[in-house]
Amino acid sequence: MNIILKNNLVAILFVVFKSQLIGQVNAAFVNHLKMHGLVKEYDLYIKAVKTTEDSINLLRLDYFIAVNKPDSVYNLQKRRISELTKDTILRCELSKYWLRHDEHRHFTNWFDSVLVSPICNCDREILKVFKRGQLKSKIDSAKMDFYMDSYQPLVKSNAKKPLKAALLSTIVPGLGRWYIGRPKLFLINFLAITGYGIQTAEAIRKVGIKNPYSIFMMSFGGMFYLSNIYGTYNETKMIRKEKRHIYFHEAQVFYNDYFSFN
Repeated sequence: MNIILKNNLVAILFVVFKSQLIGQVNAAFVNHLKMHGLVKEYDLYIKAVKTTEDSINLLRLDYFIAVNKPDSVYNLQKRRISELTKDTILRCELSKYWLRHDEHRHFTNWFDSVLVSPICNCDREILKVFKRGQLKSKIDSAKMDFYMDSYQPLVKSNAKKPLKAALLSTIVPGLGRWYIGRPKLFLINFLAITGYGIQTAEAIRKVGIKNPYSIFMMSFGGMFYLSNIYGTYNETKMIRKEKRHIYFHEAQVFYNDYFSFN
């Protein structure tokens, strides 16, 4: 079906359903719009439907989830928090939605406000995932932990401390990379910094420490050495963040199938 024919069909369907908009939301029509990615038509439907304010707000929330606007989702859920505590399906959809936005600044808000008081199995399962992802619960496994293997790498990466990695790279160039599981980078860093240090020492021996060439070599070498320390520190933090992101992403994929309401 080409785009023009598809849009014409949607327009016809919209006209047919418009006469039924007063009184209640047509769930089948809403699902049709979402399944076919007709977000503009979905927005028009929300503006045209005549129903209760609560239903409109829930439709708007569903729309923001469909078009992936986390800021809008957060703002609406914050204003209508009491309504969200009653709808178990919407709670589950929101929980799955926020799992894939673990880097958003409001990521923890949903879990710390609504989901902290679970009322259904979906709530309890995803709350377990959230706590395990934050490494607050290592014993109480979630269902997805029996099928996915991303939790142990998360725990292992979190055991690697950025400051310790930086300290090791301070003592021995690149040793922090070995500590966080990057032996090849350790070897490259060690050989590069050690080799440069030997060249700098040779330059000082030949032309003296006050020679501009020696000063340049020492200055550049110092920056190279410090950047290696900072890079090790930053890389350790990034690995921990990446492992947490993978864990939450796998959870979102798993529970999207496990708790499917379509």
